[in-house]
Amino acid sequence: MAQMTHHAPHRTSAAVREFSPAEVEAHLLAQDATVLDVRTLEQVAEQGWIAGAVHVPADVLDAQADPSRGGHHPRLDPQQLTIVVPSDGGGARTNEAVETLMRLGYREVARLAGGFDAWEQAGYPVAGHAPWHPEVSSR
Repeated sequence: MAQMTHHAPHRTSAAVREFSPAEVEAHLLAQDATVLDVRTLEQVAEQGWIAGAVHVPADVLDAQADPSRGGHHPRLDPQQLTIVVPSDGGGARTNEAVETLMRLGYREVARLAGGFDAWEQAGYPVAGHAPWHPEVSSR
């Protein structure tokens, strides 16, 4: 008998909350949310990443965010707040990522307002590339 997967009713990405870099940092410190970076591998290699974030490029998110599939990323939990980190203020890739998570039944999905650029400009920790925090090293 085939396994049935239950997905939540379709919601729209237009209603998704946005968090400031300070709010995202507070969630990272409290460890009560997953910060999900959906930028490309090239962007992450060039710009660095938010320390503590999970990186899953948007083009493979469907497979890695679905708990019913073998390629599910172990740090992605549909029951936990998931904050999507776009490369900019939030373009088509970000909207697709948000809609993918909603379709897969993620309980609460939000965005980092202003994307990775806003995080970096606010001076929060960046791994791999650290113009604002020279003491941060790649892990």
